Amino acid sequence: MLILDHALHQGQYKGRRVGFNSLPNNKNIHTYVERFCGEFLSMLRSIPVRVAVTSALVSGAFLASLTYMTYRQTEATGAHLANAQLEMAAGGLQMALKSRVEGEMAKNGLLGTPSNDLMARQTRLMIGTYPAQVSLFSTPAHGKPLATSLDDAQQDAMVSDGLDEKLEPFTMVLAGRTYVSRVQPISFTNSSRPDYLLLVQVDRDHIYAGLESITHMALVHFVAGVAAALLLGWLLGRMLAARLEAITVNMEQAERGEKPGPVAEKGTTEIKRLAHAANVLIQGPSAKDKVRQQANTDALTGLANRRALVAAMDDLLKNGRADVCLMFLDLDGFKPINDTYGHEVGDEVLIEVAKRLDTCVREQDLICRLGGDEFVLMFRGLTEKVAIEERAKKVLERINEPYWVGDKRVTMGVSIGIAIG
Repeated sequence: MLILDHALHQGQYKGRRVGFNSLPNNKNIHTYVERFCGEFLSMLRSIPVRVAVTSALVSGAFLASLTYMTYRQTEATGAHLANAQLEMAAGGLQMALKSRVEGEMAKNGLLGTPSNDLMARQTRLMIGTYPAQVSLFSTPAHGKPLATSLDDAQQDAMVSDGLDEKLEPFTMVLAGRTYVSRVQPISFTNSSRPDYLLLVQVDRDHIYAGLESITHMALVHFVAGVAAALLLGWLLGRMLAARLEAITVNMEQAERGEKPGPVAEKGTTEIKRLAHAANVLIQGPSAKDKVRQQANTDALTGLANRRALVAAMDDLLKNGRADVCLMFLDLDGFKPINDTYGHEVGDEVLIEVAKRLDTCVREQDLICRLGGDEFVLMFRGLTEKVAIEERAKKVLERINEPYWVGDKRVTMGVSIGIAIG
């Protein structure tokens, strides 16, 4: 794809030799078009899917984290509400029940611990006034309660053993329903053990009824968000693919020998560059491209000139790169050849030198003619001494080989100066 590279860089010389004179004609365009179309048709098929899936995954991960945090916050809020409701209900019921029992005992002249019948009776009178399930146990708690608002099935499912030790709120499952429960002790004497236990329970579903709607809404938003991201990603992918498809269609038309019109150079920066490269490949360089090319190319050899070398060095400095090797070449014995055989022969020798130097560098390197018989080789990323010596040796060997211009055989050498950055 060297030709595309030339067009994309638009005078920013990264190849070895640049020039629109190297663009393929209709006879050999097939190879370039076949490679171009193959790469982009493969990309075209997967772009919408990849963009859609990537968008869905990214948005899904983000929305999933929000949904999880909402769920955890809902759980925490529900637990806090349950504890608050239980504390208020249990505390209020204990105070009210104890006050009523003590009042009746005082009225009847009774002292000490009230009887189970009295406690049960007063508890039944108060059960209907509280929005919770209430059960009264004597201590230590065992078996069925003395009084309760629970139905028979719930009473049969209750395990009262160990209630005396429940100091914190807990959950209890009764006949298929989950209750957030709290034990509230009631003491009428100074004994270390309470005389009775109030078990106050609130249906968990009632507490979380409003909060679960928040969780459900978060889940709905999660699903909708992922679906929207999937759809948006697909649409964006199709828009991107459409631009590539237009470029590919033009390349296929050129492959069939047709002359398609230019592709609109719009879209993302990368698509614009690609469209420009395709237009240059099919339509040929524009007048602006030709002017830019001429300004950065040595007219005789087709190599980069001094201006192009400066631009390439500026690019390296802007990118903060210093891993570069520069070889400065000065041809020894060229002036006598030029003076003896004339400028036409000298020009032919310089063109041959450019061709030989082209065999001494890599794809990413740059050959520049400063002027006259002076050349510069820029090796990107080449800083090892052994590798540099091998390159310099190859340059010496190639330049020192005899030159034939017509029936004239001439020879010359080269002086090399090396700078490593």
